[in-house]
Amino acid sequence: MKGDFSDVRFDPLKHFSQVLQQQGRVQLDSDTNEQAAILLHYLRTLASDLIGPHGGPSNLIDPHGGPVENEGFKITPVVDSKKALVDLTIGPGRYYVDGILCELEERRDDEGVVQPLSYRAQPDYLLTQDDNLPEDLPFLVFLDVWERYVCAAEDDSIREVALGGPDTTGRAHVVWQVRVFPLQGGSGCDNFEPAFNDIVDTLQPEERGLLQARARRPEEDEGPCLVSPEARYRGEENQLYRVEIHRTGDAWNGQEDGGNAATAASFKFSRDNGSNVFPIVDFDGSVVTLEYLGRDERSDLQEGDLVEVQYEGWLLGDTRRTPSPPPLLEVEAIDRDTLEVTLTGDLGPVDTEFRKGAQVLRRWDRSPSAAAGASGVAEDGTVLVREDSGDTIWFSLERGIEVQFKPPVGGNGVYRSGDFWVIPARVSTGNIRWPRAENDEPAALPPQGVVHHYAPLAVILESADVGASADDCRCKFRTDCQVQKQNQ
Repeated sequence: MKGDFSDVRFDPLKHFSQVLQQQGRVQLDSDTNEQAAILLHYLRTLASDLIGPHGGPSNLIDPHGGPVENEGFKITPVVDSKKALVDLTIGPGRYYVDGILCELEERRDDEGVVQPLSYRAQPDYLLTQDDNLPEDLPFLVFLDVWERYVCAAEDDSIREVALGGPDTTGRAHVVWQVRVFPLQGGSGCDNFEPAFNDIVDTLQPEERGLLQARARRPEEDEGPCLVSPEARYRGEENQLYRVEIHRTGDAWNGQEDGGNAATAASFKFSRDNGSNVFPIVDFDGSVVTLEYLGRDERSDLQEGDLVEVQYEGWLLGDTRRTPSPPPLLEVEAIDRDTLEVTLTGDLGPVDTEFRKGAQVLRRWDRSPSAAAGASGVAEDGTVLVREDSGDTIWFSLERGIEVQFKPPVGGNGVYRSGDFWVIPARVSTGNIRWPRAENDEPAALPPQGVVHHYAPLAVILESADVGASADDCRCKFRTDCQVQKQNQ
């Protein structure tokens, strides 16, 4: 999550059950956040153990009457007069995926009848009428669930106006999307699992690329053999660095001509965990008008900065069609009186619809060596991912921080846009906090997020009678109270 945090310390392998405050001590944001993470981990693990990988209650108590069947995330096909499938509806209610609660609130018409939600009207999945359902049946309908960080610049309701405007806290937002995927075979929920496992592996491969991080002094002018063996972070402030995959793809093969540089994965980094954002008021051509330019001198937007135009169409759209965000842009000029910022770069992907949904500019940092046109640097200033199974290819971020990408055991890594690692750097030790391997070298770690959770909901089958029918794949559980009533 791209919040302005000092550290992210929760580690389930520690098996901590509480964070205990002591009198007269300094209070840290990381301690409070770790307590929330411990409790959330406990609750979701408990829910997953009791419910299973996914499931919802079998029935509920209707405030307008007695017990009713829980329609939570029930999928129903909608066909036209020619029995052609035109839409799906999603029933309101609750469903759990890996212990994460997904909720769809009930809506009633003027006569009090519950109205299901159209597939194309999901609150967290931006689809249009042009987003057609698969023409060939059967196809799978499933839930994709993950969490995103939302700050006051993205949701103004978080801000306390009584304080005069400053933001205070952020929020973790559970995103759920009902998605569809073609099936090559199978006839229903009884035999869809092999295909579903393949879909999950496609969307979130297990063989992800790994990252090592270290802090060390730059090589002396006399040559690499005279590098000081002492690791050293040379920054003047404590920072939480974030390394994030920007462009989805395979690692770069290192060849400038005839290589895969145009399609290889690339990464970006931020010394502030990507938390420096600037709300967008208007977007006209290459000029964007902002609400403000920063909180202070350190976080202010400057000419030459790399920025990402964040908009809901990509964050909550179908990433299968657009697996990577638009290229980063460079701040060419800033009018500090009008708060107008002129951007330069590949504005092609920033089309009209893109600008309508633009929310914020997010600032990213870049290494002095990552100049446009330099070897291994993409046109938008992001750096191409290059793997090394040895100890040769290290990328210098800044101030002594270096990272290296490692392939997983037995193959090449898969890099997905949004995968990230955070690196706490501390002035007092002149070092970073990063786990060590058994050989006392920096450990090669998989991405720390974003983790997606998937659950099947239904298989849409061809039906001679009505055109299309749904085989319900949801798991249902009964409460202890329901079991007792049944046994009475």
